[in-house]
Amino acid sequence: MPHETSAAPPEHPDFAAYASAAWARLVRTALLLTGDFHEAEDLVQTTLAKVYARWDASRPTTSTSTSGAPWSTTTSAGPAGAGSRIC
Repeated sequence: MPHETSAAPPEHPDFAAYASAAWARLVRTALLLTGDFHEAEDLVQTTLAKVYARWDASRPTTSTSTSGAPWSTTTSAGPAGAGSRIC
């Protein structure tokens, strides 16, 4: 199921482009973590919402990550509970 976008133009078009490009990869990775497609989508949506809230502050001028993302995700869906933080 493709990611649905809102009708309103995004405040950060670069974030929208990143989220659209990364959606399938992030859901596949989250599916490996959760074992459930719907939980995987929820995890990705929650994580992207957190990233969006900090988008301007979280982007360095260059990315050294091999995934293209200049940050690492700390939202967990494992046994510690969905949405818990990994220390």
